[in-house]
Amino acid sequence: MKKEDILHLEKLMNFLSLHFLKKNNWEDVTKTEWSYIVAELNDLIVNDNTEKSIKKEPELLGSNYLYEHLIINKLKKYYQNENAVLSKPNLAKLSLIVKVLGYSNYIDFINSNTEAFNFNDLRINMNNAKQNTVLLDRLVGCWYSYNRNLPENILQAKDDRIWRSAMEIYKSETSGEYFIERSGVFG
Repeated sequence: MKKEDILHLEKLMNFLSLHFLKKNNWEDVTKTEWSYIVAELNDLIVNDNTEKSIKKEPELLGSNYLYEHLIINKLKKYYQNENAVLSKPNLAKLSLIVKVLGYSNYIDFINSNTEAFNFNDLRINMNNAKQNTVLLDRLVGCWYSYNRNLPENILQAKDDRIWRSAMEIYKSETSGEYFIERSGVFG
């Protein structure tokens, strides 16, 4: 495994620990907690197969897959000895994990989480419903604004600053997906 592969794996493990346990670092997660995350992922895999009406039994993760295979045999081994020879993790299993978390595959996850600004966080995800593309196409290019933090008493409005936010819906020319661009200004 290259250092880059380790960094990608570490991002996945940090993502899982934050997503399921609100812990920022994979090193803060115990063996028992990793087993809990595997159980949650397996439930998501089963639910995904059920929703897609797949008759074949889903390939589930072993209860210690994350902790023993990825944490101990990859990350910890690498950080104990950077020259250690490590085999690459099974890309199909890594893709399976990130697919149930909303990504199309492991590479999509890596690309989404390596940018300083995670552009895919702005994706309008409507996989569970039929997209009203006619409406979305009509909304593309228009700016919408709204106010928040308005004072309770309207007479104080002149004294209090109001935070205004605007957003624009646009469509990617390459992928055809719809995205939102947001801005915020004080007025």
